[in-house]
Amino acid sequence: MAVERIDYQAGGVTGKGALVWNENIGGKRPLLLVMPNWLGVTENAINRARRMAGDKYVAFVGCMYGEGKTCQGPPTSQEWMMAVRGDRVEGRKRVNAALATMAREADKRGIGDSSKKAAVGFCFGLVSVCVAITVFSCSTDAPARRFPRHAAINARNLVIAFGERD
Repeated sequence: MAVERIDYQAGGVTGKGALVWNENIGGKRPLLLVMPNWLGVTENAINRARRMAGDKYVAFVGCMYGEGKTCQGPPTSQEWMMAVRGDRVEGRKRVNAALATMAREADKRGIGDSSKKAAVGFCFGLVSVCVAITVFSCSTDAPARRFPRHAAINARNLVIAFGERD
C-alpha cells in the first residue's frame, strides 16, 4: 500500500493528511475520507485507512489540527478538540478542505473516481464530518441521538458511515 503525506490549506491551518491506496491495482476507485479520532493523523489512523481502502478504495486521512499534529491523549487531545469544536465554521472548512484535497490528489494520480465519495469518522472525526455537512446537530446541548450499531447517511452524493469504536 502506498502512503503519501500531503500538505494542504485547511481553513486557517496547513493540514498534513495521508493519501492511501494500493498501487498494484489499476483503474479509478471510489474515494474514502477518513477523519481520525482526537489523537490526530497518527500511524494508527493511517493503518486504519490502509485496512479500509484495501484494493477497492483510495483513502485520505484528514487533518483537523494542522501541521499533522498528534498527541497521546488528554489533556492535550481535549484542548485541541475543544478549540476546533469551538469554531464550527473553521471545523467545516477543515473537513471540506480534506475532502477537496482527496479528490484533487487522487485525480492528479489517475487513481480515484471523484463522483463516488464517502466519509467515515471515529469519535471526534465523526463529529467533524457531521458538522461539516450539517446533516444533523452534533452540539453538546442537543438531545442525545441513538443510531444503529452501523449506520449510513447519504447527503449530496457523500455517504457518511459510522459505527462503534474498534
